[in-house]
Amino acid sequence: MNRKFYIFLLIFLSYPSFAFFGSEENIKEICLQDVDGEERNPPLITNPDCFDRNSCPIVSEMKKNHYLVLVDTTEGLSDNEIGFLRNDVLSVRTLNLIEPYSKLSVFNVNDKVVPSDLKPLAWYCRPRSGNKASPYEADYPHKSQGVKVTRKNFQNWGVATRKKSIESLSKETKAQRTLLFEHINSITTLPIYEFREEDFKDRTLILFSDLLQFSKRINLKGECGSYDNRKKCLSFDRFYNTTSTKVKRYLDEIKPAFSTNSKVIIYHVINKEIKGKPLERNLKGFWISFFEWAGVKRENIDYRMLFDSV
Repeated sequence: MNRKFYIFLLIFLSYPSFAFFGSEENIKEICLQDVDGEERNPPLITNPDCFDRNSCPIVSEMKKNHYLVLVDTTEGLSDNEIGFLRNDVLSVRTLNLIEPYSKLSVFNVNDKVVPSDLKPLAWYCRPRSGNKASPYEADYPHKSQGVKVTRKNFQNWGVATRKKSIESLSKETKAQRTLLFEHINSITTLPIYEFREEDFKDRTLILFSDLLQFSKRINLKGECGSYDNRKKCLSFDRFYNTTSTKVKRYLDEIKPAFSTNSKVIIYHVINKEIKGKPLERNLKGFWISFFEWAGVKRENIDYRMLFDSV
């Protein structure tokens, strides 16, 4: 490679992006302003320099929504569970309803990878769709950006976030332990996951799981599954107040860092092990009160029950 070109490339890659706009103020003027000067929300932005390689806005004011999906694969996923993911959690309709420029992350969680080092299956922001029928005017086709290119970018995003994630999840084999408390703590506290209040204004955690925490410290099926202990797990508060000092201290240490504008959608997969048992009913109240304890408003928690075994 030509030496001068190599030096230029190094400088180019290390130079702040705002320098090529002229100033940081120019970035905001260009990347926050609707291309036609209209009052669309979100604005219609077509300048490719306003987005990074993952299609995410480079201006913090445009980082409004982050949807983060945790899929619990400790028991592997049945064909029925894959169907739930394909036709509900990550359905085409769901992806279309996500606001343009929102980030969508998908993670496979089990004990094969430590919670602090999760690798995303998908990690992209939703580009404009180029669809005139979209509920968001920012999606509408625009003369400054070819319609075919816009739609192709959106299609590629759908493949990367939906198709590839589901293909990877469907191949996952069984693990030993379910570390839900630990994974939720990591994604809400570590900056690498961009799920803190300073990263995106609104954050929605989507949890797809049988909700049976099973670690060396806490085994919900063991502690809450018997008839005698069923009342202990009617809610997380009751569990927290009746557990040992050692476990209580551990729960305090790994308490998630949610805020009042955080949202949670729980997809509770009911399997044959707990179907019809007290634990099946208790887990709903347990996890809703857990997220309330962690700082999420009750009205921002959506619980949905899915039956894997009928």
